[in-house]
Amino acid sequence: MEHQTQHALRSYLIGFVLAVVLSAVPFWLVYTHALPPQRTLLVIGIAFPLAYFVARSAPKSRNLLLFLILVPLWTNFVIRIYAWINILQHDGLLNQILLALHLVSAPVVWLSTDTAMYIGIVYSYLPFMVLPIYATLEKMDESLIEAAADLGCPRWKAFWLVT
Repeated sequence: MEHQTQHALRSYLIGFVLAVVLSAVPFWLVYTHALPPQRTLLVIGIAFPLAYFVARSAPKSRNLLLFLILVPLWTNFVIRIYAWINILQHDGLLNQILLALHLVSAPVVWLSTDTAMYIGIVYSYLPFMVLPIYATLEKMDESLIEAAADLGCPRWKAFWLVT
């Protein structure tokens, strides 16, 4: 009888562990496989236009823009995250601005949301994406786009194919 009880307990324990593991699999799949490409595309979508703007700006303003991109890297990561926590709080700067502009009628909950996570990730990784793209775009010869346009290529297609 004792052997049957041990066998039954072992079977229930294995079933419980499998149920817990299998219920966590969708969460694990979403946060480890589905979200990283979205985050990367979001950072690229912001970084490329920013890098293009910096690369095509006047030399005097280019140095200032590069300085502004590099400033966050000089601050400790933990301090930057705490700054974002203060900005995204219930009575933080973002909610104060939204309320002052009458874009929302009540403060929005930002902390502990996917939006806050995306803001933190984009803010943290944006300089690391902007700088290499900027370095490449800055070396690109602007006359290539002009030559493509002279040969009859639409401006958007020349931009797409040359850059």
